[in-house]
Amino acid sequence: MTWERSAIADLFSVAQKAGPYGDLPATPAGLDPQIHVSRNEGVQPFFLTCERDSLVVTLSGEGFVEFRDSNVLHFRITPGDFVYVPAGTPHRIRAERSMVQLRYKALDPGKEVVSWHCPECNTELWRREFDATSEIPQRVYLETTAEFNGSDDLRRCAKCSAVHPPVDVSGAQWGEIATWLDAERADAPPRATNSDRLPPANDREPLRTNVFELMRTTTTQLLPLFPYLGPGAMLPAGALFQGRPGAQYGRFFHRNSEEEVSVCFGGQNALGAAGVMFIGGKMHEVQAPLLDTNDPSAFLISVITQRQQDEGREQRESVIFRCSECNNKLHQVDYSAELPNPDRPDLVTGGRADDEYEMFPTMWGSILSTDSFNSDEKARTCTRCGHVNPPFPAEAWGWQNYVARHGVVNAARHLLDETASKADAAASAV
Repeated sequence: MTWERSAIADLFSVAQKAGPYGDLPATPAGLDPQIHVSRNEGVQPFFLTCERDSLVVTLSGEGFVEFRDSNVLHFRITPGDFVYVPAGTPHRIRAERSMVQLRYKALDPGKEVVSWHCPECNTELWRREFDATSEIPQRVYLETTAEFNGSDDLRRCAKCSAVHPPVDVSGAQWGEIATWLDAERADAPPRATNSDRLPPANDREPLRTNVFELMRTTTTQLLPLFPYLGPGAMLPAGALFQGRPGAQYGRFFHRNSEEEVSVCFGGQNALGAAGVMFIGGKMHEVQAPLLDTNDPSAFLISVITQRQQDEGREQRESVIFRCSECNNKLHQVDYSAELPNPDRPDLVTGGRADDEYEMFPTMWGSILSTDSFNSDEKARTCTRCGHVNPPFPAEAWGWQNYVARHGVVNAARHLLDETASKADAAASAV
C-alpha cells in the first residue's frame, strides 16, 4: 500500500485504506497521542487489552464496544461517540453496519494483549501478549489470528469442550499495513518501551460521551469530555463556535509542552470540515475558526485531544498575546498544566483543599492570562509601534463560565455532604 502521514488528513479517506480493524496510523510519527483509523465491519476478531488508556471514537456507522473484566458490559455507539477505555480493560468492537472509527493511543503504548474466549462459558481460550511499542501490532494480529484459526486445540474450551469457530479476517489489511510500517521504520531509530511508565490508574472506568449531546449544553470553549484529567489520561475537549452579528473573538497564541490533535465533527463556512484531522504544533495561533464571525450560519464543532504527561514529568502551557498592528509580543503567562497535589486542589482552583471535583488546569491558566492582560494597559501597549491593544474578549470564550460553575458545583457538593452528615447525626441521636 502507499500511504504518507500528514498534519492534515481526511480521516474518511484514510479509513478506506485501513480496512476492518486495520488501525492505520494517521498522525505524524513521533506525535503523542497517535490516532489510528479503521473502517470496521462485523465483529473485531479478538479482544484487545492495552497497557495504557485509550479512546475509541466513532465518525460513522453504529455498533457496540464490548468489555470484559469490567463493571461495564458494553456501550452502544453512534457517530460522535467517544469511549474512554482505561488501561488493562479487554474490549472489542462489534459493528452493526460499516463504521469509520478512530483509536487514540499513546505514542509509547507498551504491552498489549489479544485474546479469545469461549462462546459458551466465556472461559479464556488463548492469549498473546506483545510489546506494541517495539513490535508492529498489525503483524501480531495477522500471525495470531492465523494460528488461532488453524488450531482446533486453541479454539477448544478446556472447561466445557465447546469449540470457538474460526474468526472472520476477510478484508483485513494487516499484512499491507505491517509492510508499510516496516518501510517507514527502516530509517528511524529503534523504538523502545519506557521502563518507568506510569502504572494504570485504578480509579478509572469505561465511559461514553457523545460530543454532539455534550456540546448542546456547553457555555465554554475547550470543555473536557471526561472527568479524567490526571497523569497518563487521554484528555479530549470539545469546542463549539457559531457566528453572530457583532461577534468578537480576538486571537492569542498558545504553547503546550504536549501535542494537541484536533478533529472536526462538522463545520459550515468554517476553517474545517467533518472528519478532517488537523495538528497545529506545540506553538499555535488560536482564534475563531470561522470564515466570518458575524455570519449566523457559520459554525464548527471540533474535539482537541492531548495526552496528559506521565507523573513526574513536567507539563506546562503558555498564553501569549501579540500586537494587532505589528505582531510584536506584548504579554506572556506561563503556567503548570499538571493537576496539583491531590491533597491541595485549592492551589490551582482557589477553592477548598477538600474539593471533590478537579479543575481543568488549562481553563484556570487561560483566565489568569487574560485577566492579567486585560487589567494592565501597559501590558497591552506595544513597545515597538506604540499601539494600545484592546482588552481580549474573554467573555466570548466562556472560560469564566466554566470556572464559576466549577466553584458552584464543589460548594453544592460540600453542602450536600454536610446536610447528610447532620441527618445521620440526628438519626443516631434518636
